[in-house]
Amino acid sequence: MYGNQSPMKKVGVGNHGQQVFPSKKVISNKNKNEDGSEQTNKYLNLAIKVLLWATIFLLPLFFLVNTPSALELSKQVLLVGLVGLAFLLWVGRMAVKSRINFRANFLFVPIFVLLIIFGLSAFFGDYRVQSIWGFFGGESRSYISLVFFVAFFVLFVNNIRTKREIFITMIVLLVSGVLTGVLGVLQLWGKFIIPIEGTHNPFFNTVGSVYLFSVYSSAMFLLALNMLIYVEKVVWKIVLGILTLFFFVILSIINIKIIWIALVVALALIFGKVIIGAGKKESSIGSVLLMIFLVLSLLMILRGQPIVKKQLPIEVLLTNKSSAKIAWQAVKHDFLLGTGPANYINVYRLYRPLNLGNFWATNFNTASSYFLTLASTVGVLGTLAFLFVVVVGMVYLFKGMFSMDEKLSSLGIGIGSVWILLTILLFFYVANMTVLFMWWVMFALLVTILAFSPKTQLREFSTGSASSKPSLLFSFVFVLIIIGVVVALYLQGQKYMAAVHFNKALVADAKGEDIQNVVNELNSAILLDGDRDLYYRNRSLAFFAIANKKISEKGKDFNAEDAAFVSNNIKQALANAGRADELNPHDVDNKISLVNVYESLLPTMEGAGEKALDYAKKAVELDPHNPAVYQRLANIYVAMADLETIKAQAKQEKELPDKAKEYLVLARENLNKAIELKPDFLSARLALVGVYDREGENDKAIEAMINARKASPTNPNLAFQLGLLYLREEKLDEAGTQFAQATQIDNNYANAHYFLGLVLDKKGRKDLAIKEFEKVLELNKGNKLVTKIIENLKAGKEALDGLQQNKEIKREAKQNDKQNEPQPSINPDVEEQVIPKEATPNVEEQSDDNSTNNPAENQDSTENTDNGGNTNNNEDNTSNDNDTGE
Repeated sequence: MYGNQSPMKKVGVGNHGQQVFPSKKVISNKNKNEDGSEQTNKYLNLAIKVLLWATIFLLPLFFLVNTPSALELSKQVLLVGLVGLAFLLWVGRMAVKSRINFRANFLFVPIFVLLIIFGLSAFFGDYRVQSIWGFFGGESRSYISLVFFVAFFVLFVNNIRTKREIFITMIVLLVSGVLTGVLGVLQLWGKFIIPIEGTHNPFFNTVGSVYLFSVYSSAMFLLALNMLIYVEKVVWKIVLGILTLFFFVILSIINIKIIWIALVVALALIFGKVIIGAGKKESSIGSVLLMIFLVLSLLMILRGQPIVKKQLPIEVLLTNKSSAKIAWQAVKHDFLLGTGPANYINVYRLYRPLNLGNFWATNFNTASSYFLTLASTVGVLGTLAFLFVVVVGMVYLFKGMFSMDEKLSSLGIGIGSVWILLTILLFFYVANMTVLFMWWVMFALLVTILAFSPKTQLREFSTGSASSKPSLLFSFVFVLIIIGVVVALYLQGQKYMAAVHFNKALVADAKGEDIQNVVNELNSAILLDGDRDLYYRNRSLAFFAIANKKISEKGKDFNAEDAAFVSNNIKQALANAGRADELNPHDVDNKISLVNVYESLLPTMEGAGEKALDYAKKAVELDPHNPAVYQRLANIYVAMADLETIKAQAKQEKELPDKAKEYLVLARENLNKAIELKPDFLSARLALVGVYDREGENDKAIEAMINARKASPTNPNLAFQLGLLYLREEKLDEAGTQFAQATQIDNNYANAHYFLGLVLDKKGRKDLAIKEFEKVLELNKGNKLVTKIIENLKAGKEALDGLQQNKEIKREAKQNDKQNEPQPSINPDVEEQVIPKEATPNVEEQSDDNSTNNPAENQDSTENTDNGGNTNNNEDNTSNDNDTGE
């Protein structure tokens, strides 16, 4: 009976809230759940910190050579990937805890204001896609990079909380810095330890240019010095002392004045704090070290020469004065939000300075400093937002510095000095992904250290700490952020793979592979990233090259099938160029790409000239201070004048048509504008000679050529051309003088010797003429024409006796030149073929309809073609684009 009653008793007791066994079972499950939750939370917490430290360690070192932007794009991919993953884990950790926790203070306000204003500037900018993702080599200025810099900052401040974690972060920074520094120094001395093609260059390093490597090293020097003052163990002091000297030597080798000035300011700040703490042993040691390095830095400023002489590349940057003028003009033009981040090249082209000497044709994609680049692209609001962040950061630094214990205060001012150093350099020098990331890392470290001060501490915000409405809003915002992170990770992956395919196109281009291989890679790039104008512009050039090659190959055997093939490729070239211009109508290169195609259709397609002129005029509007654009416009007018002249000649009209005269006047106006912008612009002066020649104004042509010679007196070709003009007027003495001067400048100038010989023959100086033609024969051994001329002269005959009609030799020479021409290329500078008229009707009928379609969707006609060729490309980090047509 007892056994049967026992369970009933337990149930009865349980009903009164005093169960024994059931309650133990529930408590046991609860403990297990709590333990599991805590364990998961612990692992997630560790994973987030590891990802943050991995980002800090890897970003200065990381690069991939399979994209056109080996450093910047690779680092952007790393930043977005690791920080995005860390952010998702952070949200996952909060989900496990069923509570959203957020640590922040007032400093977060200007940072989020900066993020919002930059986002608006990117959205309403000239080219939204470029503002958001950047261009090849300029990813650091993109909005997505800023978003993930801020995400890193938020994650760091919310997850790095203890002094031990702060110290680990500093160690990770230094270890990464040492590896980066050692690698950079070895490269400088020609010790190439990276087994990757393209890195065996003494000026290659994993940060960027040699000079940006110096900026990075200055931050590492100051960090190592501060840690040397901060730590107490002798072993640590020895190691940190060696590292401090190592980074100082790097600075001494590269030797940039602005870095030394910024270092003096930062060292003076630390020195002042150490003096305040005088009397302590570590303060005395610190003050001695700081004094030594402060004096050495001042000496480097005064000396102006590096301690260790090393041949370094010349860095070409705009001056601060020119950059400031451009920024002022840009702000006046787009006052509030500017043209958008990463769109500096558009601003530069609108307001480019005129006194750049040999760099007049260089398209700079950055101002002389990061700050002036911002001021030029994000308007007054973006500039003020950045200044707001800097000012509040400074206030917090000095506010919290004196309200912590002495040890933390010294560490805080040390990290703060590194941040101030980088801030000064952002105002007076350029920056890239590594430098900007270091700025945000130091900022995050500083805020985390200042959190120990009661005056600058971080407040904890939580969904459970207020009413349900704010909690719901907080949760909704976090969900939106999660969606944004996932989308960013996906799009970044797509854009990276598109860049890989584009790089393959560039490699195929450089190797001279079949142009169709280039087109196929560009197709793949566009399918993954269909909003980048660069891809379409290059594909337009590739289709155009295929058409030119077919025409060149077929020659007189050109048939209807060939016409259809060429017509289709020209149509594709127009469609792609049109799509590029549609995506980015503010880029001059997209206008010129359309000009290239329409100009080639001038002789055979009705209305092509007007369209070429229209796009050339728009190019002038976008780049009004570039003399080359005015010359390009003039060239189109000249070509249209020539067409009118040909039509008149076909009708056996001897007078120059009125329409041709009108075009030549407009050509002259544009050439004079080009010369006004650049008085020594030789090609424009020569083109002006050609215009006068067409107008029959030989005296003016001679005068223009004399001016061209004054602009370039050591150019033998100008002397030769002037000699030809004089020869046409039968001014033998003047012509002979010019030909003689050409041979004096270049004794191997065969044509000058040839025509000098002809002049001497006409003047009756056959003995001297024979010497000139013997020189020509020496330079052109076995030339039948020259051999015959010498025979004539020795026989007392005129030099060209019986040779005036000898077209066979000329035709043979022309054919030999033709065989030496390069194959059609993506590069628009390649000599273009005249598009046959039978290939243009189809283009005229369909190009406008297809110009806004994605050509990737309609390319079957070119997939199976077998057309060889090669493309030319150049990667220009001063400019940007890795555009085969740049």
